[in-house]
Amino acid sequence: MLDVLREIIKDNITPNQLLLLFAIDESIRFPQINPHLELKGLKRGGYVLMNEDLETGCELSDEGRKLRIKYDNLIKK
Repeated sequence: MLDVLREIIKDNITPNQLLLLFAIDESIRFPQINPHLELKGLKRGGYVLMNEDLETGCELSDEGRKLRIKYDNLIKK
């Protein structure tokens, strides 16, 4: 767990932003987080793209996809 938290700090994201990144990619919702607040940081970091055609209004960018894969692999260890 400590390894994951260190990587989150190194990547300059919050745990909630990581959770939202996962939620966007899986098309699920977590009522415990404020997506509007966390989305600002993900957009600023270039991890999501806004897309009015999608039901969620956004999708993962290439950088967001890389980040998702990185944490999937870290957590699977």
